[in-house]
Amino acid sequence: MKTEKNMMHGYDYAGQEVYGWSASEKLNGCRAFWDGREMWTRSGKVVRIPETMRHLLPTEALDGELHAGRGGFETARQAVQYGRFTPECRFSAFDVPDHPGPFHVRYNYLRSLLPASGPVNYLRHVAGITLDEAVSLMLQIQVQGGEGVMLNDPEGFYQPSRTARLLKLTISPLRQEAA
Repeated sequence: MKTEKNMMHGYDYAGQEVYGWSASEKLNGCRAFWDGREMWTRSGKVVRIPETMRHLLPTEALDGELHAGRGGFETARQAVQYGRFTPECRFSAFDVPDHPGPFHVRYNYLRSLLPASGPVNYLRHVAGITLDEAVSLMLQIQVQGGEGVMLNDPEGFYQPSRTARLLKLTISPLRQEAA
């Protein structure tokens, strides 16, 4: 059975040096893993994705998020739990777990597999950021109703466990005030 133990998980940002890392929006949806044949959740539940998504997915494994945009968590949950996919539902991949390279190489490969937009896409990353730029991006995302930022070490390798090479940068009170 495939479960979250097959996925890479990060830690909360706690003052680590992140100069030169990549930043992406932390999506507020349901974590999903495409194994090349089927999609499944952290708990190991197979997700019945629509054929319109299925035919866009490659044979390579992808780690990502099923989401419905900012404020669309309930829509994403309904899609995952009951197969009720709406036009807002997207699978945004943020990693290629079976690729042997470090993150910056995996990300470039991911970009060659998927388009930047549409029902199946790659999640955009900003490469080579400073901490100030990451915080500014986080605040901008939170003011617009988003959750925060994920930071990836460009030299980090995919490992199915918790790693300090992937960090979550959020400030919950700001997010609540912006909502």
